[in-house]
Amino acid sequence: MRFLTNEDIIEYGIMPELLSRIGKVSVMNPLTTNSLYNILANGEETEISIHKHYCKQRGFSLEFTDEALKKIAALANNSNLGVRSIAPILNSLLEEVYYDYAQYANKTLLVDMYFIEKHQFYTKHGSVVLDYEKGIDLTAISQKYAYTENEVCDLIITHKIYKTKGNTYEKKM
Repeated sequence: MRFLTNEDIIEYGIMPELLSRIGKVSVMNPLTTNSLYNILANGEETEISIHKHYCKQRGFSLEFTDEALKKIAALANNSNLGVRSIAPILNSLLEEVYYDYAQYANKTLLVDMYFIEKHQFYTKHGSVVLDYEKGIDLTAISQKYAYTENEVCDLIITHKIYKTKGNTYEKKM
């Protein structure tokens, strides 16, 4: 692809009239997880800085651990959309925080692996937990979601652990 010529593009089927309107053809290589991490950690005006600024305007600060940035970069890399996937990942991660940001007033919200794992758990298994909390029995839940009863029990135990731990990612400013 690096050596692509106009003749190659015409041979592919693009009309020369259309090709003349294209200024320059550039080939881009896919980003790696490490390059996405470097963009997140060291880039200027990144999605991270946008979210930090948004939180600061609402009276709390937002920090990310290095491990969390690596996880976000890995999630972005798995989507195969490159940097464009970082914004929806962060929006999804912080959506619940933004709906109830008053509880974080004058605090620092630390996004770490616990925060990300908890979010991923509830994104994937939240409906199972909701059904359990509604009082639906384990057999019905396991049939509804095609889990074994032991798997449902494991999900409920995980939910109870998250509920007991609470938000360990909050600290006073």
